[in-house]
Amino acid sequence: MRARFCLEETSFRLPKLKKIELSARIATLLDLMDQCRNDGHRILRHDSLESVELQPGVLLAELLYARHPDLDDTLRRRLQLAIDRCQHLEDAAPDSEDGSTASGVKTNEVDPNALQVGAETVRDAPSIAFAHQQYTDGNAVACLVLDQGPRRPGRHPVRYRARTWDLHFIAQAAGQLRAFYREIAEIEDLDKHAYFGVAALAFPELHFADGLSLQWNAMKQPYRQLRPVVTQHLAMLNDHFPAIFAHHKGQPDPIMREVRARFDIELSPESPGTRRNKAAIRQRLVQVGPHTLPCQWHTKLSRTAGRIHFHPGDPHILGGKLLIGLFADHLDT
Repeated sequence: MRARFCLEETSFRLPKLKKIELSARIATLLDLMDQCRNDGHRILRHDSLESVELQPGVLLAELLYARHPDLDDTLRRRLQLAIDRCQHLEDAAPDSEDGSTASGVKTNEVDPNALQVGAETVRDAPSIAFAHQQYTDGNAVACLVLDQGPRRPGRHPVRYRARTWDLHFIAQAAGQLRAFYREIAEIEDLDKHAYFGVAALAFPELHFADGLSLQWNAMKQPYRQLRPVVTQHLAMLNDHFPAIFAHHKGQPDPIMREVRARFDIELSPESPGTRRNKAAIRQRLVQVGPHTLPCQWHTKLSRTAGRIHFHPGDPHILGGKLLIGLFADHLDT
């Protein structure tokens, strides 16, 4: 299990809240932490986290280890367990399984005046410094924050030790977590095979046919040049295409117009002539378990080369997921 997340201390410094508001924010964070772990990742925390004032005059440690009127007891126990399961940031590097010491930054010696998030100087934030250093080392690590707390979620420029990286601050499991997963390939310069190791998390509504990692070369452009464009196309297919396809009842012309207008992506189904060409259609057939699906729709990475062939999904196959079937240059027509 790899560590891709750390709990960001300064986001825990909340104003005085009503019990229901505090509980809602903590429950959202716990759901996010559960999702991160279900995705196969460890979460790190710094020892100073428990010393943060979660409410004015109330340390997080007080809420974790003793009953308190500000927090429901069941939620308190759940938070205690979730934080206890976190690995100490001082003990483990995010790209190791063996508990080796993280290199490059001593988290207890962070310059209190040298770390900036946007235009804000942030003090006592060793987890942000750690995540920043990991980006410098080519490792993607995001900060988990309390929703509606002082650390606004999203992607923010962080400057530390004369370098600036855009770090992800994540408060909810939905779009924010997915956006981070989609950047890992670029941050870590993943190769053709490793790309699909994170694709299932980055594009959970897509099913990827076997062997796609061997088909990048078929698109006849350098892999690193193709990679961000492929990510952009897969994001559109995951997030938007099923709804567009359903809204237009599968009619090609309005689907193509909407995708072009909204996302500047060209796509189309095969022409009637190609569909009548049995040999050409065989090139577009993809075997998925006992099913053979024709991937006759394709997005176009460029005008003349590079195609992502897909099947728009069948409710009775793969749970209705859209199938990414082929990477190709230009198949026969």
